[in-house]
Amino acid sequence: MNTRLRIGLHLFVAAALWGAAAPVAAQPADPPRPVDPHRPLDPDLSRWRGERRAALKARALDKDAAAEFGLLVIPVDFAGERLPAAWEAARDLAPRLLDGAGSLKGYVDAASRGRLDLRLVLSPLVHLPGPPGDYSDLGRLGFTRTRLLAQQALAEAAALGVPFAAADRDGADGLPGSPDDDGEVDGVLILHAEAGWEGEPAGVVVPLQYFLEEPVVQSGTAAAVYAVASLRSGLGIWAHETAHLFGLDDRYDIFLPGTGEATARGGLGAFSLMAGGARDGAGDHAPALPDAESALQLGWRDERVLIGQSDGPQVLPAGVVWRLPAGPLNPGQWFLLERRGGTPPWDPVLPDPALVICHVDGDLPDDAQSALGTRHLRVRLVEADGDQDVAAGLAAGDAGDAFSAVAGPVDWDAGTSPSSHGYLGPSGVACTLSQDGDELSVAWATAGHRLALSLRLVPAPGDTVVDLLVRDPDLASTPLAITLGLDGGATPWGEFAPGASAVTRELVQAAPGAWRPATPVRWLPAGDPPAGAATTFVVELRRDGAVLGSETRRWLWRQADDPFVTTDWPGDWEVQADGGTTWHLWDMALPSPVLACTDAAAVTPVDWPDVTYGVGDEAVLVSPPWRGEGRALRIVHALDAQLWSPGLGADGAVLEALAPDGTIVALVPAGGYPGAMARDVDNPLFGRPAFVGPGELLADDRPLWRADVIPLPAALADGARLRLRFASDPLWRGRGWLVADLALVPAEDAERPCRAAWDPVADGLLVTWPWGTPSTLAVEFSLDRGGTWVTVWEGTPPAGPAAGQHFVPAGQMLVPAGAAATRALVRARLGLPLGEVATPAAVHAPATPAAAALGLPTPNPGRGPIFLPVSLATGTARLAIHDLRGRRVRAWDLAAGDFVVAWDGRDDRGRRLPAGVYIVRLEHGGSIMTRKATLVR
Repeated sequence: MNTRLRIGLHLFVAAALWGAAAPVAAQPADPPRPVDPHRPLDPDLSRWRGERRAALKARALDKDAAAEFGLLVIPVDFAGERLPAAWEAARDLAPRLLDGAGSLKGYVDAASRGRLDLRLVLSPLVHLPGPPGDYSDLGRLGFTRTRLLAQQALAEAAALGVPFAAADRDGADGLPGSPDDDGEVDGVLILHAEAGWEGEPAGVVVPLQYFLEEPVVQSGTAAAVYAVASLRSGLGIWAHETAHLFGLDDRYDIFLPGTGEATARGGLGAFSLMAGGARDGAGDHAPALPDAESALQLGWRDERVLIGQSDGPQVLPAGVVWRLPAGPLNPGQWFLLERRGGTPPWDPVLPDPALVICHVDGDLPDDAQSALGTRHLRVRLVEADGDQDVAAGLAAGDAGDAFSAVAGPVDWDAGTSPSSHGYLGPSGVACTLSQDGDELSVAWATAGHRLALSLRLVPAPGDTVVDLLVRDPDLASTPLAITLGLDGGATPWGEFAPGASAVTRELVQAAPGAWRPATPVRWLPAGDPPAGAATTFVVELRRDGAVLGSETRRWLWRQADDPFVTTDWPGDWEVQADGGTTWHLWDMALPSPVLACTDAAAVTPVDWPDVTYGVGDEAVLVSPPWRGEGRALRIVHALDAQLWSPGLGADGAVLEALAPDGTIVALVPAGGYPGAMARDVDNPLFGRPAFVGPGELLADDRPLWRADVIPLPAALADGARLRLRFASDPLWRGRGWLVADLALVPAEDAERPCRAAWDPVADGLLVTWPWGTPSTLAVEFSLDRGGTWVTVWEGTPPAGPAAGQHFVPAGQMLVPAGAAATRALVRARLGLPLGEVATPAAVHAPATPAAAALGLPTPNPGRGPIFLPVSLATGTARLAIHDLRGRRVRAWDLAAGDFVVAWDGRDDRGRRLPAGVYIVRLEHGGSIMTRKATLVR
C-alpha cells in the first residue's frame, strides 16, 4: 500500500464515527490484502498525536490546577450554501460550545474529571469562496482539498482580528500567549454549514483531523493543527474531533467491511468516544466517555498497577483504572479495569455500576491496523457475553458487553467465557466481581512480574548501609520480603553483617509505590578494591516464601573527585562507537580541550567547521565515575544536527547516567530539553526529549555555546558515570556535538541555570547564570520565530564571583517596532572565557492580559459587519450597542472565552439602523468598558 493510499484511508475515518447502538448487518468480507498491524497509517500524524498526548498527560497529572487547552472555533459556510443572514456565532453557536453540562466544554470537563479546562476562542462566521465540492476529498484518497478549507478559514479569521494567541494555552501560568506557551494555537475546530459526510450520504465534506503544511500566522502565533466537522452534527461528533486534537486515536476497526464515517464498527464500539460511542443523539444515543486507555494517555484517570493477589474483594472507585499485567507469556500486554456508568447523560448503554475491561497490546501503536481474521487492534473490548459481536462489527455494544454483578458474583479467569487469556497464551489473571449497593468490588490475582528496584551503598559509622528501594505502583497489602545475596562468580569485596553471604528482610511501604526494608541491611567492606572493581548483588522479592521476581545490581567501587579530567585521554573515559562517528578530544584554542562527537576521521579540529558526522550512527562517551552527593552537573556545549521539523530532530543528543548498579538513568536539564526526537525517524532516540537543531557559528567560526545545569538524583550521588549519547538518522547529517566544559557544581545551581525570562510586571528581561559574572552581556530579539536575531542592548553586568543575575529594563532596549504586537522571541548572550553562550529563547510578554477586554471595532467606520473583539477570562458578560441617546439597540450575552462578535448594523429585531456613532459597551463583574463605532451607509 503506497503512502498516499495509507494517508487517505486514515483520514477518511480519522473523525468520529457514530454508529447507532443497534446491531448492523454483517457485510461480505473484502478480498485479502497484505496488512502490517505494526505500521502506522500516517507516520506524521501518529508522531504528532503521540507527542500531544504526552504533553497533555504531563500537565493533567499536575494536580495543582486543571490544564488548559485553547480551541479556536471557526464556523464557515460555502458559496451556494450560505447560512441565514441573521445567523450569529456568538448567539447561535456559542451556547452549544460553552453553556452547561451538555455543551462541548461540559463534556470535556466530565470526560477529563475536571483535569482539562477547554478555553474557546470563537470566530465570527467565515464565508468561503467556493461551493462544498471544492473542499471535498471524498473518494480522492488524500487531504489536499480539506487543507484548502482550513487554510482559507484560518486566513480569513486572522484577517478579521480573531486573536490566535488567546488559543495558545499550553503553558503552566494560565495566561494565553505568554512566555511559557509555544507560540502555536493548541487546536482549531472548523464547523461548516454543509451536512457533511457524517450527516447524510449526500454530504461531501469529509470530517477529519490533520495539520497544514505551512501554518497561518497572526501576530507571531501560528495555527496549523485543525479538525473539521459539520455544524449540523451534534456533540458526539464535535467531541470526537476535538479529542483528536488532544492526540487521541480512533478505537474502531477501519478495515472492517462497511466501516465508514457514517458507521464506526468494531474496536470498542459504543464504549468509547473514539469508536461507536461518538453519537449525536440524546438519551440512549448520547455520547460515550473515552475508554480507559485513551483517558490514561491524557492523564484523565489515576492508574493502579496490580501485582500478586488481593486480600479479598477491593472496591474499584470511579476515576481509577486498575492495570493487570497479562503475565510472562504475554509480554507487553495488560488488562484495564474501569468502573463506568452513573455519569448521565454520558455512557447511556452502561448500567450503574458496570465493569468495563479492555485488553491492551502495548507493542502495537495506537493507530495500528487490524490483523485479518483476528481483528487485533491495540485496544480490544473484553465482551462480557463472550460473543465477540462488537469486535466483528456486528453490534455497537450494549449492557450485556459490560460486566455486572447485580445478580451475584461473577468470575473472569482462564476457564470462563470470555477468558482472561492474552494473545499468546494464558495470562494468569483471575478476578471475581461483586457488588454491594452502589459499590463495585473485585478480588484479583496476577502472575509474576519483573522486579523494579534501585540499590546503592551509603557509608555509615563502622560499616555501610545497603540503601534498597523497591518500586512498584502497587504491591498489594500482603506481607512482602526481600532477600539479598551475592553473585558467587567474582570477589565480593565484603559481606553482609554479621558475616553472612545473604540476608532477608521484611518490606514496609515508605511512600506510595515505594517499599524499603523494615530494618537496615548493613554491609561490611573488605579489602581495597582496585579501579573498576564491583560487587554484584542478587535481589529476590518474596511473598509467603515464594519468589515473585529477581534482579541483579552491580555496585562500582571506584569513585573520582574530579571525574572529567582529560589529561590522559581517553584514560578512564570509555568510547562506545562502531560507525563513522566517534568522540575526539580537540584543542580549539580555548581554556580547556573540547570533546567532539563527529566524523571518525576528524581527529583534530583542523577542518572545522567543514566536518560532518556519519549517518545512521550512534556514539556514546562514558565518563569516569563521580562523587556527586549534593551536586549538580553543568555542561557547556553546542550541537549542530539535522532537524525533522521545528522542535523535532532527525538527529540529536541526550544526557544519561550509568548508575553504580548498572542501570541507565535519563538525565533532564533544569527547565527541560529544548526539543525532542521525532517519533518516526530511524534513530534509537526516537520520541525522546533531546538536544536538537542546527547550531550557530560566530564570525570567527567558533560555536555559539549553550549551557545547561542538570540535577542529579540521590541514587546517582556516588559512583555514577555520565553518558553523552548522540545518534543520527540514516538520511541527514550536520557538524556534530561539541562539549566545551563539564563540571560538578553545587546542587543549588540547578535553581539558577543560564536562562533569560521576560518579567511582564517589572517590564524587562531577567538573565541568570550559574557561574561568575560574564565579561559582556547582550540582549537580542527575533520577530521571525528565531530565524534571525537583532541586538537591542549591550552592556557589562556588575562584577561578582558567584552565580548571579542581571535585569535589563525594557526602557533601555531598542525594541524592534512591532514586537509588542507579535510573538517576539528574546534571548541573552553572555561573554565567557570559553566563548559566547546564548540562553534559550524566551517570549517577549510586555503586559498581563486583563480579566476582560474590549478591543477596537474593525473596520471603523464601517458599513457592517463591524467586528468587536471581546476577551473574558472568567464569568459572563453582556456586550451591547447603544445609540447616542443611551438607548440599547443590540445585545449579546457571552460566557468566558474569546470572541470576535460580528455586528451587522441591525438592532435586536433585525431592523437596519441608521448611520451614525454608536457606543459599544461591555459589562463584566461590575466593570464597564466602552468603545465608539461609526456606522456608515
